[in-house]
Amino acid sequence: MSYILSLSTSSKQGSFSIAKDRKVLYSLAWQKANAHAEVLTHFLNEAFHFLEIKPAQIKLFICDIGPGSFTGVRVATATIKSLAYHAKESRILPCTANELLIQNLYLLKKPICTLINAQRQEFYASFYEPGKTKMLCKRKVQLMNINKIEKYLSKNHILLGDGSDIFLNNCKESVKKKCIRFGDGDLDYPLAKNAFHLLESKNYQDRTIDWKSLEPLYIRASSAEEKLISGDLKSARNYVRRKDK
Repeated sequence: MSYILSLSTSSKQGSFSIAKDRKVLYSLAWQKANAHAEVLTHFLNEAFHFLEIKPAQIKLFICDIGPGSFTGVRVATATIKSLAYHAKESRILPCTANELLIQNLYLLKKPICTLINAQRQEFYASFYEPGKTKMLCKRKVQLMNINKIEKYLSKNHILLGDGSDIFLNNCKESVKKKCIRFGDGDLDYPLAKNAFHLLESKNYQDRTIDWKSLEPLYIRASSAEEKLISGDLKSARNYVRRKDK
């Protein structure tokens, strides 16, 4: 198998990994909320130089398409698109940030609820159950408020994601008793090297796409777009017209 590169910048933690024959050769994670573009190109160039390879040698890219930070998701998808465009005959495996959170946790054999903070006490939530050989998605990622999440937590679940503690601080006491926090917060952010577990699925190739088809996963409008829709934020065109009068 050729080189594989996985990338995640949907949260305040950015990370990427490069593997060959599914063996990780280089892995890096950093904290740079809403500013991953400032460091990512430099970090990637360092990795390519260290491994003495060229981006064109990568034949499979795994991209965290979100949900999460709008800026961060755009950074990952734009970077992967550019790299894949120059790596002829390469393919891209898109994955959600929620998928990355639950990879490598199958051995726990417990249901998992992933909660990514979407602000204003809303969350990008998804639910998983242990199957025979891997975690199975029972409810795909969607925007939920606290009340809706509580309805799906009828039994014990491990909570993962940077929205977990926010949820626990605001949910009902009866629901809180069914929630299990795992680790000390180090597992609450998507990690690129976890993406290689996706390749253990026999049909992962069916999910691969070309660089033209890669798109970020935006479940809700950005804050600026919501203000524009509600009328709280006027368009730049209207502002210019008012100044001209």
